[in-house]
Amino acid sequence: MQVIKTFILVVSLWGFNGHSWVYTGNQTVLSMKFNQEQCQMIEQSWTKFEKNPYFRFSIECVEEIKKET
Repeated sequence: MQVIKTFILVVSLWGFNGHSWVYTGNQTVLSMKFNQEQCQMIEQSWTKFEKNPYFRFSIECVEEIKKET
């Protein structure tokens, strides 16, 4: 059985509580799967405008492991 590594793009919202950044529980996942290089290219192509010092978005590639049948 061959293991194929694919990646998904996840955008999540984080809040600063005065001491540390905490995940708010909200995220958006792009419904497409990529290889690592493709995902990182998309991840790095965003431009951020963050004016609120208490909230931020995180954009990252997350590995998804799928077993080929």
